[in-house]
Amino acid sequence: MLHAFKAIHEYEVDTVHITGNGVSTTIYNQNRAELTKAEEHEDKVKETTTTQVNILDNETEVFTRTTDPMNPKRVAYIVKAVQLGDDLSPKEREKVKELISQYADVFACSLSEVLLVPGAEHHLNIPQDATFRLRVHQKALTPPQAQFPHSRIDEMLTAGIIEKAPPEAVKCCATTVLAQKAH
Repeated sequence: MLHAFKAIHEYEVDTVHITGNGVSTTIYNQNRAELTKAEEHEDKVKETTTTQVNILDNETEVFTRTTDPMNPKRVAYIVKAVQLGDDLSPKEREKVKELISQYADVFACSLSEVLLVPGAEHHLNIPQDATFRLRVHQKALTPPQAQFPHSRIDEMLTAGIIEKAPPEAVKCCATTVLAQKAH
């Protein structure tokens, strides 16, 4: 569908840019839609450019799960990051925020804060004589589609969640499929 409309899906910010016949538009995820409506209302004539901005002044003050998990700046960041449904009353909303604040130590603000579970191991029951495909017939990805998983893989490598495997250790290959988010 994206290819048919010559659209570009920016996976990082979850937007779709469509350009054609001298007209350009950007479609946002539902979470961003309310903000977009307000921006359009404020300035209908002005052409807008969306830029990803780091909302943190100093990331070390927030990413303190292992050193200070109940750091007030970290707790505030988590409470702000958790999205609550519109079906909650103001009283319920406050109770949920209090609960999130109380258990802020279980939330990871980034992949680098994901902690190993002591003693946890994952085993696949695969017969010794099983063989799998080692050649992949990958459908070509657009540059944004290719960049998205590469940046996530780099982030997981840096955080120590995954590690590089030598080619001789590879026993199975599969195509990369980016699942579309339901909007």
